[in-house]
Amino acid sequence: MRDSPRRCDLNRALLRRWETKANTGEKLNITNETSELALKTVLRAIFSEDLDAMTARFGSNPFAILSEDAVRDLRLAFKFRALTGQVKDVVARRHEENRRPFGILSMLIAACDGNGALMSDKAVIDEVMP
Repeated sequence: MRDSPRRCDLNRALLRRWETKANTGEKLNITNETSELALKTVLRAIFSEDLDAMTARFGSNPFAILSEDAVRDLRLAFKFRALTGQVKDVVARRHEENRRPFGILSMLIAACDGNGALMSDKAVIDEVMP
């Protein structure tokens, strides 16, 4: 797969972090670590290189709330919905720059119905942020 090197990079980074913790005797929360890896893998599949840009703008992964906040309540739902603006910005930038890096978001942007009509940006965003 075209994104396999990126997944390997994520796994190598996780391995290095675990080795460091093992060498220093630091405790490791496997549930949190694997949740974070799963989230990063899914986000990379959706946003590809734009995930790095979002992370750079925020100073951290804006979607990290999904793996860091174990309580699934209305507060988390509001935080998650607030991220819709970030997805909208990525979609708009991809249109402006006519850029389609390999990933799910690019596939959604390029998707069309039986008549050849593209999905609206709102429909694309709704697919990413259900």
